Order: sequence, then C-alpha cells, then structure tokens
Amino acid sequence: MKLKHTLGTGFIAMAVTTVSLMAGGTAAMAQDDLSPRNSIETALQQADAVPVFTRVEPGATPVRVEVAAATPKAAVATSAGVLGVTLVTSDIDSAASLGEARGFGEVAPDTDAVVRPQEDGAQFLSVMKEDSAPGAQRYKLDLPAGTQLESSHGGGFSLIHDGAEIGAVEAPWARDAAGRHLPTSYRLEGDTLIQETDVSGATFPVVADPRFSVGWGVYMSLNGGEIRTYGGAIVAIGLGGVAVGCTQVSRIPHAGLKALLTLACATAGVTNVSKIGPFIKKAFDNRNVDPNKCYQTKLAGSGIGVWHEVRRSKCD
Repeated sequence: MKLKHTLGTGFIAMAVTTVSLMAGGTAAMAQDDLSPRNSIETALQQADAVPVFTRVEPGATPVRVEVAAATPKAAVATSAGVLGVTLVTSDIDSAASLGEARGFGEVAPDTDAVVRPQEDGAQFLSVMKEDSAPGAQRYKLDLPAGTQLESSHGGGFSLIHDGAEIGAVEAPWARDAAGRHLPTSYRLEGDTLIQETDVSGATFPVVADPRFSVGWGVYMSLNGGEIRTYGGAIVAIGLGGVAVGCTQVSRIPHAGLKALLTLACATAGVTNVSKIGPFIKKAFDNRNVDPNKCYQTKLAGSGIGVWHEVRRSKCD
C-alpha cells in the first residue's frame, strides 16, 4: 500500500528511511539539546522492548509521515486524507533529533516528548523524568473529513471512514525504568485524546506511548531470539496446540509471553489472538530461524500464520 500526501512548510518530511530538517524553529532550538537527546534514547529503549505489531505488509511502501521540527506534531497520510496529531504542551525549551526520531524538551514539567515515524504511522512517546511530572498527556486530533473514532478492544480506538476501519489509535502502554508495565488508559474529550498513567511506585523515568497507525492488516514482527524465547515458553506451559482467548491471558505464568499476548489482544482482537501460540510454536520448530534476523506474520485476514523474513528495522 502506497499512501502519499504533501504538507506545507515547517515539517520534517519522512519516508521512514531518511530525515531532513526544514528551516525554522525558535532561537532556543538552534542547537541540539542534551535533555531531549537523552529522552529519545530512553523512549526508544522502552518502546523497542514492546512487541511490534504493524499494519504494513512485507515489502509495502511505508506510509507517508511528516513530523514538525519545532513542536511535537505529526501528519499521517490515510486513505481518507491526513490524520493530524499534536501533543498539547507548555513552552518547549529545546529540540533535537536522533536518527528518525525528534525529541522536545520540557513539553510539561519534568516531561520530554519524542515523535518518530513508523512504517504504518507515527508514535508519540512521553518521557516523565521525575515523580513531579504530570501523569496525563493530551493530544489534539485532526481527523480526516468523515472519519470517526470508535472504541476498540484493549482500550484503543479504530479510525472509521465510510463504515470501514482505515487505521487505529493502538492500545496504550507505559513502562517504567525497571521495565514494569504501568496501568494506563485513554479517554476522549471532544477532539482531544488524553492518556492517563498511574505512576504510583514507578521507577523513573516513565515512558508512555500512543501510536497512530493506518492500514487494514495486522502483522506481528519478532526477531529470531524472541521467537526462541516465546516459543520455549509456549512449549513449557503447553500452549503450542491450545487456542488461548484474551480472558485467559492473565493466567499465563511467563511474564514476557503474557505481555506479548496482552498487546496482541488489544491490537488484533479476541479471535485472532487465540492463534498466536500455535503461530509462534510453528516458527520455534523451524531450526532455520536466525536469532539475528526479523520475521513477520499476519494476524488478521488472508494469509495468516505464514512467517516471512523481513528487514531488521521492522523488529527495532
């Protein structure tokens, strides 16, 4: 699927493989700042520890995403038009880039923000650096004309246009510096999406993520090492030939596998998650799986359960 849209000045044009900063921004942002650069590293480390689900099929052209240079804002091309997302902020004191990610310093007290394009949309990462940081972030949404948000399983939202799903606000997650998943949820106030995270007892910094994706399929990407880890757990607890529903996931004793299936429930839905155990077991049984390579399978629609080797960046 190839989606393109061109916006006006003041944006960073990204096709997910290159970054080109356009001129502009305030004098305070003339030089890269240490705080947002550190926050980019912190945010991506936490984000990359969460299993990857995508809506772009293997070999497809990445979705067109543009990220603003001076404010945490992104525009994502969809089949119905452009989806605009802006993090509501106080004064931003600095900005920096690291690879394709753009970091913004002090968007709220003791809070930095990171925006990065992905092959199927855009990811916003709020880095709450201290316990004095607010536990809620507000995102102003500019939906394509005729598009509505509908609640979906797992706490996310589907983008519905002409009765069909054209994308999603994926289920929220939040992790602290100790790798602990924290309670977090969305709510809507008009055209504003609010993510609230319970940071009680958290080890800071805490990273919270809304991810906006477009497309129709749902794909899971795992590297070979993850396949070995999750596959071994599936064999050990006897899930390789058992259909697991979302209501049963909380009873799985393996923390990593539980986290994977919990996210799958939120992303792929009850029907499809019941097949993930056998899918991973199938890949686990293939002795040609390389721990240093990335593999992807489809969770919904036709062609589900077939693993394809894809470029390593899909697992990053």
